[in-house]
Amino acid sequence: MEQVIVNLFGKKFLGPLKLEFDKLPSLSAVYIIASEDSKEFVPLYIGYSNKLRERLKQHPVFGKILSEGTLPDEVTIYYWEFDLNSREEAKILEATLIQEYKPKFNYDGINHSKIQEQIQKLKEEEETRSKQWFRSSIIASMVIVISTVAFYTSYIQVEKQNNFKAILEKELSISNKDFRRDSDIAKSKLEKLISELKLQQVALQTLDVRSTGSINEDVPKEIIKLNAKVSSIEANIREFSDSKVLLKMEAIEKAIEGSPEKVLSVPLIKNDLKNYKLVSNKELLRLEKSIEKLDSRLSFFETSTITLTLGLFFTMIAPVLISSFQKRRKPNLKSNHS
Repeated sequence: MEQVIVNLFGKKFLGPLKLEFDKLPSLSAVYIIASEDSKEFVPLYIGYSNKLRERLKQHPVFGKILSEGTLPDEVTIYYWEFDLNSREEAKILEATLIQEYKPKFNYDGINHSKIQEQIQKLKEEEETRSKQWFRSSIIASMVIVISTVAFYTSYIQVEKQNNFKAILEKELSISNKDFRRDSDIAKSKLEKLISELKLQQVALQTLDVRSTGSINEDVPKEIIKLNAKVSSIEANIREFSDSKVLLKMEAIEKAIEGSPEKVLSVPLIKNDLKNYKLVSNKELLRLEKSIEKLDSRLSFFETSTITLTLGLFFTMIAPVLISSFQKRRKPNLKSNHS
């Protein structure tokens, strides 16, 4: 008999198979025992088993089916294979098929309400498992997203640190080159000044400067210019030596060599000094304004004191003096009149 695939509730059932039990596969399956006497698919019994061949060999339903006059050639078997992880799904499928087709030999001596309860219970269990699977999938997705974000953030941080380190190393290399270049320029200028000074000294030593009179008479104007130039060179050398530029540059170079933080601290210190200078200037301006206010208040106090003193003098002391002067003058007038 040619085998076909029958789709029932989204599951592919293989069949029909004859009642040749030794040729049946030994596997987990939901099976349908059907009758095809009228060339129609009429399920007689529906069940499921972990070992299909062994179960059907010992199944008592075949005795009931054959006892009612059904011929063995008219009995066929269809089955849908499932694995052990799909056992609950197989139970639900079995109950659904029984409810749909109502096979005759499934309902003999069976409590229908109990079957309905089992179907409902299986559906609820399947729904619970679906919800649990959904929650687990969401949690797994969140864990994956968080892990990805954490990894990406860590990667970005490492890249930033590497870029920052590369920039610092580049700046340090440029700063060292600049210091070395400035140092070389300063050394070359110093050596040039020293060599010029030596040449001028040699030129002066070759001159005859034993008497002042001969110098005034014989030395040309170029020697006077030469002496002025020598004095200028000596002044430049003293100024350069006093500034200790080379020592400062060497000290700075040694201090910052191999330390990017110290390279950055140089402009920071400079900015701090500028800020301190600005704050100091603001504080001095504030003090100057306070002093000006104090001076204006002292001036006002002095003016007020003088004005008050003069007012007291003219209002109180001056009348007393005038009265006293008049009293002294009256006796004098009387004596003169007599």
